[in-house]
Formats: sequence, structure tokens, C-alpha cells
Amino acid sequence: MQKADLINLVIVRSPGTPEQLKKLRQQLSWKTIAELGQIVDEQNVQIRAEAVPAPSPRVAGGGLHRIFQIPINGKVAVRNEAAERIIEGWVDEIRGDVLSPEWFIQVLKETPQLANQLQWQSADVLDPKKRRAAEAAQDRADHEVFEETAKRSGLYAINEANWNVLHSVLGSGLNETLIRHAVESGQVGLTPATPQALAEWAQGDAEQRQAWLVDQASPEQLREAARQEAEERRIQAQQEFVRKQEQAAREREAASGKGQLPEFNQVTGEKLDSTFFNKLSVVNREEFRRWVTRYGGQTIIDRMRGIR
Repeated sequence: MQKADLINLVIVRSPGTPEQLKKLRQQLSWKTIAELGQIVDEQNVQIRAEAVPAPSPRVAGGGLHRIFQIPINGKVAVRNEAAERIIEGWVDEIRGDVLSPEWFIQVLKETPQLANQLQWQSADVLDPKKRRAAEAAQDRADHEVFEETAKRSGLYAINEANWNVLHSVLGSGLNETLIRHAVESGQVGLTPATPQALAEWAQGDAEQRQAWLVDQASPEQLREAARQEAEERRIQAQQEFVRKQEQAAREREAASGKGQLPEFNQVTGEKLDSTFFNKLSVVNREEFRRWVTRYGGQTIIDRMRGIR
């Protein structure tokens, strides 16, 4: 989730007048993605806490629990809060209904269409051996997603420590979007991939793509691949040209004897960073040009990029 999405989510969930929400949005804009993710997580906890109602006396009796263990045509109902509320809503207290497996079976016999209100899963989940096998298969699938996401994103190293942390926080049923958000937002802290691992992954991707082009790609796909490669070479050549031009400008400015750009404005005390120069270039272009003349255009550009 991008920073703007996180801010919008916090604003939507926050009470206040339009003016108060506008002020809140300004405050949130200064926060990092990790800080915004923490705020969203805290809101999620509060929302879940407020959404859980007090337990019904019928739930405490254990009848509801046993209902989710009753096979109906080889399937059992998926247990969650929504399913519990739905089943409780079927109870006719005037008729003296009591939550029990027998009552559940009878209700579905009398009104079969009620089953469509619930989610169902294979009754194999009641078999300990089959359940363990299903959990093991899910773990294998999750681990593959964990590894593939690491290779595609380069966000973290593939090791058991990272896997255990990620799996313990996010649980089962992983996908790349979920993992990326958790890592990029700071929800989980993982050790980064080494340069050697990143190089090996890139080499592996290149070899797989080459094998695909040779063995499986259609003529149209081959033409598209050639076009993409030509475009990538053009972009790389352009970037290399710009890099050389900028390096030459740095060397010229260093040889000209221009002073070193300070970290702070000695007159106002402002930090001389991208915020300062971006604002100055808009509100006072003459003053901005004087800074460029005094310290060099490339020096100012590098400072605006946060390079030096």
C-alpha cells in the first residue's frame, strides 16, 4: 500500500470536522510509511475489538462449537464470527429452539436454502491426519511465495529466521502483496538480501527468460522481447550519458574553486535540502540562481537529490 493510500485510510476512519481532518492529513503527510502502517494497525486492532460482541449464552453452552463439527453432505460449515451470527439468527426462541447438532441438522432439512448463507469446506478438516497434511501443503505453498517474493522484490534474504518471523506475524495463506506491504510498512523487520544473493537471483531470472525465449516463445513474443531489450539498451545508454555528463559537471565545479555547499543557511538557519531549494526555485527564482552561481548547478541538483 502506498503512502497516499495509508493516509486516506487513516482519514476515512478518523472522526472530526472537515477542518480537523484537513489538519490531520497535513500531520500525516510528514510521517513515514512505517509510522503510517503502525497507525493503521492500531486502528485495525480497535475496529476488531469493537466488532466483537459479548458472547451469547447459547454460545457458552458449547452447542455452537459442536455445530461446526457436523458433516453435511461431506462438508462442514466454516467457522467465523459471521457464520456464528447467521446460525444464531436461525434460532426461534418462541418455538424453544436450542443450539445443538440435532437442531442444526433439522433446520437444514426443513429449509435447505439456509445452507447458502454459510461457507463450507471439506469434512476432511475433522480428520487429524488429513488436517496435518493440508497444513503441511499450505506451509509449502506459503514458503514458495516467500521465496519468490524475495527474488522478485529483493526486499529480504531467504533464510529460516526471516521465514519464521514473517509466518508468525502474517500466518498462513501468504501472497506477494501481503508480504510486500508488511515489509515495506515496517510491520515485520527482516534481514536484507546480500549483494551476492541479489546477483544470483538476477542471473537466475535472466537464464530462465533466455530458456523460455529459446524453447517456448512464439514469433510474436520473440519480436516483443527484442523490442523490449532494444528499449532497455536505449534507456541504459541514455542513463550512462547523463551520468557521465553529471560527473563531468561535478569535476568542473570542483576545479573552479567554488566553495562547499553548507548544510544550513547561515542567515536563516534553514536546512539546505530538497525542500528548501524546491521552494526557493518557485517563490524566488533570482535567489535560487544566485545559489546556483555561487556553488554550481550540479552541486545544487545533488543536494536536492539527497546525494551530498
